Amino acid sequence: MAAPTTTGPPPTCPCSALPPLAPPSSASPPEALSCPATQTLPRSPTSSKASKGTCGVVLPEATKEKVTPVKEGDSLALPFGVVTWWHNAHAASSDLVDAAAELVSTQPGADIVIVKDGHRMPEARDEDREGLVLNFLEAPLDVDIKNGGRVVVLNTRNLPLVKEVGLSADLVRIDAHSMCSPGFSCGSAYQVTYIVRASGRIQIVGINVTRVLETRAEGGCLFIVPRFFVVSKIADETGMEWFSIITTPK
Repeated sequence: MAAPTTTGPPPTCPCSALPPLAPPSSASPPEALSCPATQTLPRSPTSSKASKGTCGVVLPEATKEKVTPVKEGDSLALPFGVVTWWHNAHAASSDLVDAAAELVSTQPGADIVIVKDGHRMPEARDEDREGLVLNFLEAPLDVDIKNGGRVVVLNTRNLPLVKEVGLSADLVRIDAHSMCSPGFSCGSAYQVTYIVRASGRIQIVGINVTRVLETRAEGGCLFIVPRFFVVSKIADETGMEWFSIITTPK
């Protein structure tokens, strides 16, 4: 990571110009539990995923349910065949509640319910986090460059269960005007990247050395990097943080 030099402003397009993901469907509804005492019904996910929340998990062929407390920075590896439920027992900000209400209103199913007063949920156990959860904010840094940036990688080394999931992930935080050098994922993997906070420039170059995207992205933007495409990121004056899921467990 290094501070970039430029000769002039690059061509940009608004974040809305990024190719959108397909709208959510009842087969794979997004889950956002912001209201107090809300819960998703037990379900088997339609795909492997990394998620956040207070979670109950029944792994395939398991004889006992895992109930794990999940906090900010946690990522859970959930392979095919697991049954999960998610519970939020605490109040959230009004902005989050409004955003969750809007999201839920677009979903035709009844996967999110209000837990009735007096109903006791299973007690979370810290020991159930073992082998299931990695906290990106507490994990050792894989890359730490002074005045440059920091990287934490989730893979089979620090969470072996992701081998069954078939995914890996990383959390990258770069400082003001720093650059994440151009690169691509090994093994012809795709990357799905979500900008967590702040903003910066994103450039993607295709396999024929043609620039396919150059834009400014900010917190809340999501984009996909096809396999063998090269991506680089340059932070604005406030730095930039993003979370990527890669379609290989390595």
